[in-house]
Amino acid sequence: MWKTGVVLVIAAALGACDGYSTGPDGGDGSLSGAYAGEVDGTAAGDPFTLTATFTLTEYLGTVTGTFTTDSGTAGTVSGTVSGSTVSFSIDQTIPCAGTFTGTASSTSSGDRLTGMYSGTSPCTGPVTASFVVDRS
Repeated sequence: MWKTGVVLVIAAALGACDGYSTGPDGGDGSLSGAYAGEVDGTAAGDPFTLTATFTLTEYLGTVTGTFTTDSGTAGTVSGTVSGSTVSFSIDQTIPCAGTFTGTASSTSSGDRLTGMYSGTSPCTGPVTASFVVDRS
């Protein structure tokens, strides 16, 4: 069974200044970049843990990016930012389609994102998960 570790993840972008985000809480650290970390959750009632890596681009209060996991899932993520909170959507494309939504919060430096997401994939059925990822 494919585990659905879409992160989000995750993804975060905070504030905008002269067309570029100034980072969490108005700080100087943009959340654009590569992040990696652990995702824990359940898929169709079965527990899973996986490592997710994602690359994010933040611009004018929005974030977009891609993700991959060590379990073989991959796809895209997009979201909007309000303060240090990001609301996001994940579109899993590999190994099968799936859609997930969630929220994440960022540390003031932008180096860590913590969040949760849920949704459904034809590969695994209902999925709920939490994650902590760090800028790599």
